[in-house]
Amino acid sequence: MLEKFAKFFLENEKITIVLISIIAFFGIGAYIMLPKQYNPSIVAPAFNIMIPINGYSSYDASQFVARNIENKVKELE
Repeated sequence: MLEKFAKFFLENEKITIVLISIIAFFGIGAYIMLPKQYNPSIVAPAFNIMIPINGYSSYDASQFVARNIENKVKELE
């Protein structure tokens, strides 16, 4: 099935060029018309903190360890 499409476009060069031009035109137009305020700049975190804890469930780790560390990190300037 794809062989038929490929053969058609190889035999009809003008249609291929027109189709590629139309696709490129609409792509450039869509990029230009895209509202830029919907693409905010995102500030990635500067670091990750990893603390290995054996024997804790995910709930326990988030409640007892992560919250305390988050509070201490928030205090930093």
